[in-house]
Amino acid sequence: MIAETTALRVLILEDVSADAGLMLEELRRHAFEPAWERVDTEEDYLARLGAGWDVILADYTLPAFDALRALALMQDRGLDIPFIIVTGTLSDEAAVLCLKSGASDYLRKDRLARLGPAVERALAERRAAQESRRQQEILRDTTQKLQALVQASPVAIIILGNDGLVSLWNPAAERLFGWTEQEVLGTPLPTIPPEGRAEFAELRRRMLAGQALTGVEVRRQRKDGAPVTVSVSQGLIRNASGEVIGAIGMITDLTEPRRMEAQLRQSQKMEAVGQLAGGIAHDFNNLLTVITGRAELALHKVGEDGPAGRDLTLIRQTAERAAAMTRQLLAFSRRQTLAPRVVDPNQVVQGLLPMLRRLIGEDMELIPALDPGVGRMRADVTQIEQLILNLVVNARDAMPQGGPITLETANVELGAAFALDNPGAPSGPHVMLAVRDRGMGMDGETQDRIFEPFFTTKGPGQGTGLGLATVYGIVRQHEGWIKVESAPGRGTTMRVYLRRVEEGGEPAGPPAAGSAAPRGSETILLVEDDETVRQTAQEMLEMSGYRVIETSDTADARRLAAQHRGPIHLLLTDVIMPGMSGPALAAQVASLRPGIRVLYMSGYTGDALGQRGMVEPDMAFLQKPFTPEALARKVRETLDDAPAAGGSR
Repeated sequence: MIAETTALRVLILEDVSADAGLMLEELRRHAFEPAWERVDTEEDYLARLGAGWDVILADYTLPAFDALRALALMQDRGLDIPFIIVTGTLSDEAAVLCLKSGASDYLRKDRLARLGPAVERALAERRAAQESRRQQEILRDTTQKLQALVQASPVAIIILGNDGLVSLWNPAAERLFGWTEQEVLGTPLPTIPPEGRAEFAELRRRMLAGQALTGVEVRRQRKDGAPVTVSVSQGLIRNASGEVIGAIGMITDLTEPRRMEAQLRQSQKMEAVGQLAGGIAHDFNNLLTVITGRAELALHKVGEDGPAGRDLTLIRQTAERAAAMTRQLLAFSRRQTLAPRVVDPNQVVQGLLPMLRRLIGEDMELIPALDPGVGRMRADVTQIEQLILNLVVNARDAMPQGGPITLETANVELGAAFALDNPGAPSGPHVMLAVRDRGMGMDGETQDRIFEPFFTTKGPGQGTGLGLATVYGIVRQHEGWIKVESAPGRGTTMRVYLRRVEEGGEPAGPPAAGSAAPRGSETILLVEDDETVRQTAQEMLEMSGYRVIETSDTADARRLAAQHRGPIHLLLTDVIMPGMSGPALAAQVASLRPGIRVLYMSGYTGDALGQRGMVEPDMAFLQKPFTPEALARKVRETLDDAPAAGGSR
């Protein structure tokens, strides 16, 4: 069996060729296959030094050259080649000097049997040294990357030893807590508030017991004493024996996530309250339809003079105030019907100034700060006037001793920073309407609730708690945003943001002159599941001259439409009823009586029903509660319009 050989590139520094031959023979005997060159001068040595040798074998002394000089020349060029000195005679002192100078080994020529093992050992040592340097380079590179990661990390990173002293404090920790690295290194952790010492001691106990932690929520304090809620994840640092010698903590500031979560919960709560408010307003509108309608019908019979007339007038006026409250509830729940147009916000504010000054009284100053270059916005003017009025009243009530109220308009651009601070806010060009007072201000808890219906900080009888709820609903229905800036003793600023448009303003036309309620003699099929509303509407219609066929049931309505011998000119139906919706009923009735007109009524607004897919914009619609005159006008208008397919006007 032929032994495997190892290729070996050898540079031999030797002036006696026979000695070089003996070295080569010894290498072959140890299974090396040398590719070699021999040199004996410094000039030749330097010329061949960079040729990629595996090993250099050098005689200690040459006629004009020596091994130590050759070794130094190799080292000066940064080469890492095993350098073995092979010499005839060498003192112990010279041998030690060679090894100290960096030679891999030395041996005498009369003991060349050691050459093979010496070369093997030198090559192995070089491989080990190269691997060690490679590992050190990897470690150095990894350490630099980790240091860069720690320095650039947005998460605060702190290392504590078993003694509880800080050994690492990155820039994020400095930003979060306020202490610099120089202030805390080698000191106990300064972020523990007095009330958190027991909890921190428990965390240290777990650390020393070898227990890692993930996402523990704790309270800490900043350098200025301000509290901060953080999430702590703790990893253990062990030595080569596996013993815990410290812990690395990764700390995340929860202030912003908690604030955003609170905003989301508040938004969800307001949405839920809005749905509840809208439902209450719907049911309340049914009741008010009966109260208002019955009062009007009775007044037609007895007149407004006399005790009964005065009582009925008071009932009607009270019902109208209640109807105004339901409109505010509907505004909060974003279920009001809007009539938007492009308007100049400065014109809206200026048109309100005389009334606002009368409203706030002489002990207060109303200061308009209107940007003459403010853009236009598309909005329902009546709703925006209501919004400004409510905000000014709120500012007035916040300053019982009087003071200035500032009304401001401006163009603003809502960008990424605003959206980050106000999750869910729109972006782009907006008009800002702001109302600022110097009143008592509000704490954070109050600010969280000011837009809730019926929430008020005023005393009994001093407010309904619907003013700011109405503002909130108007803003959201206009797809805008409202921001509150306030603090106890520092006043309040309410900023409303509505999208800016480039169109010109549309002047409001004069209101139509009033006229007597129209009458008619047509036949109307009335479908309403609420008996009191149905009876009241029937009497209103009959008082205006119409013939009424009424029912509370959609199936019965289909039967009446099919079996009635005379014409039916109009279907007056509630939108939401048991069993079948008003539009579905209208479609079936229209198939039985082509050309019939349809008028829908509901305690919900047309916008709210449209969002639910219940009615279309071109359908005739009457909002509850309604008066006999309003019903008569809408019925006449619907009858006189050309019919549309499917029962719409």
